[in-house]
Amino acid sequence: MFDLLAKRSGRESLSELQKRELRKNVVSDFVDFFYIRNWFELRVIRWLRPAVDSALFGLLVYPYLKLYVRTVISLPHYQPVLDLLAIDIKKTLSINGIEIELNGIDDVGRWSIMNAEYISTFGIDSRISVNSGMLYFLHVFCRNLQPFLMKEEMPKRRGKIVLWLMKRQFKRSAIAFCTNNHRKIISMVSMVPEDGTLLEGMEMFVLCHEIGHAYYSQHSNDAWPFKETIGEKASRRMSKDEEYAADIFSIHMLMLMDECQEGKYLLYGTCLFFLILSWFEEAGFIKKPVKHPLSKERYDYLLEEIKGMDVDLYNRCLEYSNNMNSVWQLCKDDVGRGIDRYRKKRSKYEGELEVVREYAMHYFRCEECGEELGHETSGS
Repeated sequence: MFDLLAKRSGRESLSELQKRELRKNVVSDFVDFFYIRNWFELRVIRWLRPAVDSALFGLLVYPYLKLYVRTVISLPHYQPVLDLLAIDIKKTLSINGIEIELNGIDDVGRWSIMNAEYISTFGIDSRISVNSGMLYFLHVFCRNLQPFLMKEEMPKRRGKIVLWLMKRQFKRSAIAFCTNNHRKIISMVSMVPEDGTLLEGMEMFVLCHEIGHAYYSQHSNDAWPFKETIGEKASRRMSKDEEYAADIFSIHMLMLMDECQEGKYLLYGTCLFFLILSWFEEAGFIKKPVKHPLSKERYDYLLEEIKGMDVDLYNRCLEYSNNMNSVWQLCKDDVGRGIDRYRKKRSKYEGELEVVREYAMHYFRCEECGEELGHETSGS
């Protein structure tokens, strides 16, 4: 299972740390997948659970495990996108004389989770691992929301129709993201604007943030590789907070890239990424981060950093955010109601889903070990 993911990302194997992370997440993802598609099977499990041995439940769950592996894990990955982004990043590092040991940037699958991390295995194999969902959701939210930044450029009548469709699709995407709802997770309506730098800014920021971690794992947090100076307050915080240091490293990397001069939205993409997450965190739709700063805090200090680099760009970013916040206010209540409906219905089947979880853990453990799958589970 996990070696399959590695081969699809163009690597022979995954580090043990990456494997553990995938093990931890993939089972809960399958449980969500099963719940969305199988209300009848869940009712059968509820009716039979008190009287029937749990091994029989495997006969119900097994076909959907195979379907999950075939349809979800086998979805197209973003490795070609990562390879293209890596070329631009390496070019910028080289031009500016910034030396970082990095062996690869890899898509490690799992399309419904937004996560990226820098992993160095005993200082020998240093890589950035990106879950497919990180780039997928950036793409979905960017395509949903960018038309609202461009509304002045649209024909009046057609523009109203487009914005109505995009607002509707953003609600669906937000509910899907906050509930891991596989049925609504695919963006049904999309616009591909000529200026793709909003999405590219989001993607580049994620990768450059992890490259920042790579840089500071090889240098002290007091190191600063850029020509532009930073304030004393920022410098003090960087020396104590590597997440903050990686964010500041990333925003300065983006400022150096050619695309920053060619497109309108590259730097704002970083702000919009955290603005969207802050909406969901502050509304209680998703959990607030524990190991990272709050998304609103990251949005604020990145915007402040842009102000220090380019005041005109900072003012444009404020204007963009005002547009985005007005869209969120129009959508927030509908998104909240959709999330509440989903979670209320799902809570009725927690006991049955626990049976599904146990069998899925058994299945993926056998897959990883190369054992023949049986239908026994550890629970009753």
